[in-house]
Amino acid sequence: MTENTEAEWLATTQQFAVVLGVVVDKVGRVLYGEIVDPQLRGRYRFVGLDGIPTAVHDWLGEVLSDQSRDES
Repeated sequence: MTENTEAEWLATTQQFAVVLGVVVDKVGRVLYGEIVDPQLRGRYRFVGLDGIPTAVHDWLGEVLSDQSRDES
Protein backbone atom coordinates (compact mmCIF):
# COMPACT_ATOMS: atom_id res chain seq x y z
CA MET A 1 0.00 0.00 0.00
CA THR A 2 1.46 3.35 -0.98
CA GLU A 3 1.67 6.11 1.58
CA ASN A 4 -1.07 8.16 -0.13
CA THR A 5 -3.41 5.16 -0.42
CA GLU A 6 -2.84 4.27 3.21
CA ALA A 7 -3.65 7.83 4.30
CA GLU A 8 -6.85 7.76 2.27
CA TRP A 9 -7.81 4.41 3.79
CA LEU A 10 -7.14 5.68 7.32
CA ALA A 11 -9.29 8.72 6.64
CA THR A 12 -12.27 6.43 6.05
CA THR A 13 -11.81 4.30 9.18
CA GLN A 14 -12.61 4.79 12.84
CA GLN A 15 -10.72 3.56 15.87
CA PHE A 16 -12.21 2.90 19.28
CA ALA A 17 -10.73 2.00 22.64
CA VAL A 18 -12.46 0.04 25.37
CA VAL A 19 -11.52 -1.72 28.58
CA LEU A 20 -12.01 -5.47 28.49
CA GLY A 21 -12.23 -7.06 31.92
CA VAL A 22 -12.00 -10.84 31.98
CA VAL A 23 -12.16 -13.36 34.84
CA VAL A 24 -10.39 -16.64 34.08
CA ASP A 25 -10.01 -19.84 36.08
CA LYS A 26 -6.75 -21.58 37.03
CA VAL A 27 -6.33 -23.16 33.61
CA GLY A 28 -7.11 -19.99 31.67
CA ARG A 29 -10.74 -20.58 30.70
CA VAL A 30 -12.76 -17.38 30.43
CA LEU A 31 -15.53 -17.45 33.02
CA TYR A 32 -17.07 -14.03 32.49
CA GLY A 33 -16.25 -10.39 31.95
CA GLU A 34 -17.37 -7.06 30.61
CA ILE A 35 -16.54 -4.40 28.08
CA VAL A 36 -16.43 -0.90 29.51
CA ASP A 37 -16.39 2.17 27.29
CA PRO A 38 -15.64 5.41 29.17
CA GLN A 39 -17.68 7.30 26.54
CA LEU A 40 -20.83 5.24 27.15
CA ARG A 41 -22.72 4.55 30.34
CA GLY A 42 -23.41 0.90 29.59
CA ARG A 43 -21.35 -2.11 30.45
CA TYR A 44 -21.55 -5.02 28.11
CA ARG A 45 -21.27 -8.24 30.09
CA PHE A 46 -20.52 -11.68 28.75
CA VAL A 47 -20.18 -15.26 29.97
CA GLY A 48 -17.46 -17.49 28.59
CA LEU A 49 -15.19 -16.95 25.64
CA ASP A 50 -18.09 -17.46 23.24
CA GLY A 51 -19.91 -14.48 24.78
CA ILE A 52 -17.24 -11.93 23.83
CA PRO A 53 -18.27 -11.50 20.16
CA THR A 54 -21.89 -10.84 21.17
CA ALA A 55 -20.80 -8.26 23.75
CA VAL A 56 -18.56 -6.55 21.17
CA HIS A 57 -21.42 -6.55 18.67
CA ASP A 58 -23.80 -4.98 21.22
CA TRP A 59 -21.23 -2.38 22.26
CA LEU A 60 -20.35 -1.46 18.67
CA GLY A 61 -24.04 -1.15 17.80
CA GLU A 62 -24.43 1.34 20.65
CA VAL A 63 -21.36 3.33 19.57
CA LEU A 64 -22.53 3.60 15.98
CA SER A 65 -26.05 4.45 17.10
CA ASP A 66 -24.71 7.29 19.26
CA GLN A 67 -22.65 8.59 16.35
CA SER A 68 -25.69 8.58 14.05
CA ARG A 69 -27.66 10.61 16.61
CA ASP A 70 -24.79 13.07 17.02
CA GLU A 71 -24.55 13.60 13.25
CA SER A 72 -28.26 14.34 12.81
